[in-house]
Amino acid sequence: MKKNFTFTALILGCTFLGSCTGTGIIVAVGAIAPVIYEETRINNPDLKLTPLSVVLNENNIGKNVKLPDINFPDIEFPSLNLFPKNKPQKKEPKKITSLDLNTFGFDCSKGKKEGNNTECFNEFSDSSNKKINKLKTSKTNFTQTPAAKNVPTITSVYLNKWVKAWESQDIDKYLSLYSNNFKGNENNHKDWKLSRESAFTGKNKHISINLRSIQTQANKNVIEINFIQDYRSNNHSDTGVKELILLKNKDDWKIVKETWVQGKKINSNIKPTKFINGELSGWLKAWAKQDVNSYLSFYSDQFKDTKHDLAKWQSSRKRALEANNNLSIEASNVQISESLNRIKLNFTQQFKSDKYSDVGEKELIWIKNGASWKILKESWVNS
Repeated sequence: MKKNFTFTALILGCTFLGSCTGTGIIVAVGAIAPVIYEETRINNPDLKLTPLSVVLNENNIGKNVKLPDINFPDIEFPSLNLFPKNKPQKKEPKKITSLDLNTFGFDCSKGKKEGNNTECFNEFSDSSNKKINKLKTSKTNFTQTPAAKNVPTITSVYLNKWVKAWESQDIDKYLSLYSNNFKGNENNHKDWKLSRESAFTGKNKHISINLRSIQTQANKNVIEINFIQDYRSNNHSDTGVKELILLKNKDDWKIVKETWVQGKKINSNIKPTKFINGELSGWLKAWAKQDVNSYLSFYSDQFKDTKHDLAKWQSSRKRALEANNNLSIEASNVQISESLNRIKLNFTQQFKSDKYSDVGEKELIWIKNGASWKILKESWVNS
């Protein structure tokens, strides 16, 4: 029985030799095999088995055996450096150089004749053009744009916000576009804010601003914008060259410098062709475009209507401009006359829209208001 067990154990051990189970079986068999051998020799003398001790001596088993040296391969483990002696040195922040605004923009004090607006206007324009032309031939990383439609996206978006805030007289939005250090021509930022708030809530209404000949220079942190600005309101109109310097503030841009030089003022001895192509043409275009602010800015605060006061007349005109689409207004047979500070225009007016059309004689009386002309009276006779 025990022989069968031993034989079966050996078979299983060989079968599972490559596993932990097989190793265990071999060890167990090795431990009980001598006992089974001696018991079998004594109980079965017919087998004539040699005593186990003799077998062991003859085969030199049981004596001290020297095991071969086992060399384990050298394995290098990465140092975790859990307790470093020297702490890693912190990188010093890069020094940010302050922006010297004196290196940007145009200084009117450079003009030969101090206080000469026209000369400063011309020099400012020449200076801007020279900068743009110089950039065209240089290898610096700047962008230059000769027209508004090609203005870089950041500049275009920013100018659009600036103009809309000004036209809508949204003082909070307007002031938010300027740096907290901006002071304009005032002594400090607070005084500048008060001056702008006063201007926004003053007599000027129906503000219309047109920007043209926009040119820009831009690098990573600074944008310089030059353009001609046409300003109109019910109380004042002017044209000049403006320059805005924008400085990057985190993910936003803020105006840090603004330069304005007014253009040549309108002479009281007007030139008929120039007045018709300028004032009358501008009035017609604003009407055709249904630009309410621009249209109303051509009228004086003293404008007199035969049926309504100024506020009601303005509301009625706004409704009329918004009610019609695809407007077309033409003036022909224009006659002009001037006396003192007044100009009278008589012409044939032809009006067309998607809902209505008419032809008649119109008379506009313009009055001098500072440097600009405003419509004081308007008469219409349908043909």
